[in-house]
Amino acid sequence: MSGDVTEQALARLSHLPDSDNPADLIAAQKYYDVEFTGGAISNVTLTDCTINGSETARQETIVTDPGDYTVQAGDYVITINKASSQITTVTLPASPTTSRSLIIKDGKGDAASYNITINGNGKTIDGQSTIVINLAYGSKEIIYNGTEWNGIGEYAPIEPVGDVVGPGTATDNAIPRYDGTTGKLIQNSVVTIADTTGQIAGTQSVLFSCTGVGTTELRPNTSTANNTVILPTTSTTLVGNNTSDTLTNKTISGASNTISNINLASQVTGNLPVTNLNGGLNASASTVWRGDGTWAPINAGGDVVGPGSSLRRRSPSESASSRPSG
Repeated sequence: MSGDVTEQALARLSHLPDSDNPADLIAAQKYYDVEFTGGAISNVTLTDCTINGSETARQETIVTDPGDYTVQAGDYVITINKASSQITTVTLPASPTTSRSLIIKDGKGDAASYNITINGNGKTIDGQSTIVINLAYGSKEIIYNGTEWNGIGEYAPIEPVGDVVGPGTATDNAIPRYDGTTGKLIQNSVVTIADTTGQIAGTQSVLFSCTGVGTTELRPNTSTANNTVILPTTSTTLVGNNTSDTLTNKTISGASNTISNINLASQVTGNLPVTNLNGGLNASASTVWRGDGTWAPINAGGDVVGPGSSLRRRSPSESASSRPSG
């Protein structure tokens, strides 16, 4: 632009908004930097202003096609808004003009998962060959200083704030639970965590799910009595299998447990107390345990056991007729 500049001529030029937020730029509106090459300026007062740079149309380019994007000569705001989400690389001009500025923005809101990489194309960006937009709806503004690109603005979306939608009242220390599948509603819970000890209370059972081996439920029995399970202070293994396991250094009370299938020939050693046989009734040094389940005295009666044959001696009074013949 050369020659005299009138107030009317300046009025016809669009001006940048007061806000520094690129979102305030009007879509399809062109914004200009003004270069004065000569002539007189009349009826215009400029205060604390530096006018520098070439005339540049500032417009938004919305990238919807798949694939990467190379910055074009007329680009200023480049908004990545792909129909199908994908990682995108934006390649800057190889020979940019000094003072050229660009804004690259995530217009789809998926840059956290599908990053937008800005490639300097041989020029560094604040000393780096590339920079990345990895925030949903984030953007970066850069300007070329004649040697490298400098970041002059980075914008991130304002996180939404507000009250959590839940019940009118809640239990102190209760663990909140999602109500439904929207992820926006919560509900009260009977399970609590103590403030100082961290003790969890209120659960009726704990269900463990292990891949490939099914589930295991840990719960109390139906008894109304309170029970306490105290784990040992040393490293050990709690046996709860339905297989055969060996218990070591354990005392098992026969009065409190039912013990069956004991092999008396191989699994029992030592003498059995006589009190275990009919309560020891009539048991003494002169009695024996009989097959009818009682203790009885030793009986001396019975047949005399002798040799298979013997000689018989006659008395003098025996008659001759009573002698054996021959």
